[in-house]
Amino acid sequence: MTVKPVLITGPGDVGPTTFGQFLVTILNGTAPAVPFGGLSMVDARDAADGMIRAAERGKNGEHYILSNRYATTTEIARVLTDTVGRRPLATMPHPVGMTLGFFSELLSSVTGGEPMVTRRALTTLQSHFEVSSAKARRELGATFRPLDATMRDQALWFIEHGYVKGGAALARAS
Repeated sequence: MTVKPVLITGPGDVGPTTFGQFLVTILNGTAPAVPFGGLSMVDARDAADGMIRAAERGKNGEHYILSNRYATTTEIARVLTDTVGRRPLATMPHPVGMTLGFFSELLSSVTGGEPMVTRRALTTLQSHFEVSSAKARRELGATFRPLDATMRDQALWFIEHGYVKGGAALARAS
């Protein structure tokens, strides 16, 4: 049996992951816009629960996809900016994002640092790749919390753990 979670996100992203870093830039108000596109994701807590359910109830040879749903970057950013009381962000057209990705990759090759954004990541966001977790819901009883709740919980976790400038005041306000 194989369990296939999509992009895993949620509170506890200590790294933070690349996606978590993207969320932190939105929360800090340093992202001028969000790239056009979206992705399928699952809350880490729901992914863990789904994996346990698969171990207990899954059938040999079967594959189970764990995905809440597809969400646009604009939708994700809206929840985050609402959570911290910041203005909504504009959506960056794909060609502008690809140009930014090119220069970001070029700069990182010179400095040795990580690119702010890659053309590959932007192309992935454009793919509109949606998957279904119907089989995991039906056969394993997998459940997924609302995406807004995941994003709010993750934002509050980043605030409480010092990833967001002025986070203490934001946490008290929420």
